[in-house]
Amino acid sequence: MSAFNRREWQAITVILVLALTLRVFTAWPDAPIPNQAQIFRGFDETSVFEYIEHFVLEKRQLLNYPYLQQPLGRYHWWADAGQPPLYFFLMALFAQALCCMDANGWVLALHLPTLAFSVLTVFLVMHIARQVFPKPGWLALAAGLYAALQPTRIFLTSNLHNIGLAYFLVTVFVYFLVKRQKPLTPRDLFITGLLMGLGIWTRYTTLVTVPFAALWFYLNRQRLGNWKRNLALALGVALVVALPHFLSNLAVYGKPLSAGTAVALTDYQKPSPGLPTLEEFKTILPAFFTSFWYHNHPATALSEYPVYAGLLVFTLLALAGLAKYVQERKALGALPWNFFVSSLAMCGAILLVLFHALMTTYFNAEGRRLLNAVPSVSIFFPLGLYWLGKEKKVAGWDLGLLLVAGLLLVMAYFNWQTFFDPGFVK
Repeated sequence: MSAFNRREWQAITVILVLALTLRVFTAWPDAPIPNQAQIFRGFDETSVFEYIEHFVLEKRQLLNYPYLQQPLGRYHWWADAGQPPLYFFLMALFAQALCCMDANGWVLALHLPTLAFSVLTVFLVMHIARQVFPKPGWLALAAGLYAALQPTRIFLTSNLHNIGLAYFLVTVFVYFLVKRQKPLTPRDLFITGLLMGLGIWTRYTTLVTVPFAALWFYLNRQRLGNWKRNLALALGVALVVALPHFLSNLAVYGKPLSAGTAVALTDYQKPSPGLPTLEEFKTILPAFFTSFWYHNHPATALSEYPVYAGLLVFTLLALAGLAKYVQERKALGALPWNFFVSSLAMCGAILLVLFHALMTTYFNAEGRRLLNAVPSVSIFFPLGLYWLGKEKKVAGWDLGLLLVAGLLLVMAYFNWQTFFDPGFVK
C-alpha cells in the first residue's frame, strides 16, 4: 500500500474527527439521563441495552424459549435475543469493567466501543481505497469522507446495535485480503476464516464474506495459490468458529438459527400478504432504495427528494468509475479483480432489494439491508469523479474533496432538519 504523505494524514485526521463528532451528536441522549425511556435515540437501543444488561446479570445468553413468548414482560428484547451473541457479549464485558457505574452511566459508556468500531471502519475504507487506487492521492480521502458522512450509516453505526460491529468485521476482512500479495500461508487462511466466523457470531448478513472469499481466491489464484485449497481451509476455520453457535441453537430451539429467528418463524410471524401488485412494487422499490440513503424514520420511511438527487450523483459516479477502471485494466491486459469485488457487493445489494420487495410488505422495506454496498460506492465514486475532472482538465484532489464535501453537507442539512424535527418519531 502506498504510504499517506503528511498532507494526506492531516486530511485523514480531519475526516476522522468529523466522523466521530457526527456520531457523538447522533448518539447523544434526547432527554435528561434519569428519564430512561427517553435517553435512547436509536430504534432498537432500549431492547439492545436490556439484552446487554441480561448478559451482565445472568452471565449467559438467553436460553429460556418460553420467556421469549412474553415480549411485554420484564424484558423487551425478544427480537434481539435472536441475534448472534458476540456483540452483546463484548458489550457486557465492557459494562462489567464499569462496575462502579449505574445503569444510566452504562448507557452512555456503552456507546464508546460502538463509536470506535464506526470510526475505525472509516479509517480502513481509506486504506482499502489507497490499496486499490494508489494514485491520485485524493481518491482514498474522498472515499473516507463519503463513508464518514453517509447519513444512514451515521445513524445505524452510532447507536447501540450489532450492525456497527458487523460492518467493522466485514471491512477488516476485505482489508486483510486486499493486502495479501503472495501465496497465502496457513496463518493467513486461519485469520481469513476467523474473521468470517466472528462475523457469523455477530450478524448473519456478514455471510457476504463467503462468496467474496470464493471470488477473490479464484481471481487471484496465480498470485495467492490454489484457490480451492485456500477456500476450503478458510471455510473450514469459519465453520469451526461458528459451529458452537449453531449447535447451541439446535440444542435449545431445535433450529440452527437464533432464538428470534425461531420465534419469527412461529408465534410472531406476520401473515403474508402475498406478492405485491405492480403498483405496490413501484412504491416498494423506490422506498427501499431511498431509505438506504436517508430516513424520516430510522429505517423505513420515504424522505425529501433533494437528498436522493445528491446521492444519486454519487452512485452514478461510482458506476462511471467502475466502467472506466475496467476499460483501462482490460487495455493493459490486467485482470480487473477490483471490478469483480465491487460488482459482487452491488449485485448482492440488488438481489437483496428484489428479494425484500417481493417477499415482504412495503411497511418493512428497510434500506439498511443495503449497507454492504457502501464500501464499493465509497471506493469507486471518487474514481468516477476523478476521470470526469480529468476529461474536463479540472482534476485535483482539492477540487474533488470540495465537491464531495459540498454534496454531503447539503444532504446532511436535509437529514438533520428532519432528524431534529419535533414530529420525528425516534
